[in-house]
Amino acid sequence: MGGIIYASPICTAVSGNFRKVRVEEYDKESLWAAAQEGRLYTKEPENNSKESIIQEVREYVRQLHPLTTDKFREHADDLWERIFACDELLELLMPSTKARKFKAFNKYNVMRIISILREAGVYRQYNDSVFDAILEHGKKDSRYRKFLGKGLEKRSLLMLLLHIVELFDDNTN
Repeated sequence: MGGIIYASPICTAVSGNFRKVRVEEYDKESLWAAAQEGRLYTKEPENNSKESIIQEVREYVRQLHPLTTDKFREHADDLWERIFACDELLELLMPSTKARKFKAFNKYNVMRIISILREAGVYRQYNDSVFDAILEHGKKDSRYRKFLGKGLEKRSLLMLLLHIVELFDDNTN
């Protein structure tokens, strides 16, 4: 099931303010009675909300902090926040409906963005395997590694990303 359970004491209307059921608070009989009376509801977790995807990407790219250049070391998180704030770039991070391999976010496009940031001087110039090993925690190259050198498909998105980096570059000088 995996969702949040809501047992209404009196009404059958489900409010949006659920809280997790703790074992100490309910006994099996109470839950069973609530279910039989139609007062027990579940709410599936929203794993693909923009905020949860941003948080997943944030944690994923934070692993690259050791590879951040001195110039951007203090500003790397802020740079990513600026990327998240841009709707066009954020859309690249959203999982596609066709994607079976990754549910949380689009790793292929994250790798593309990382590649551009590396070329722009945000990350040190290590080879793709080093980046892949840090991000994917593997001894062998992952299927995402080859996207580190690909860049973005739309020139307008590339220019937008480079503009964001340029703004941070100007502010660090």
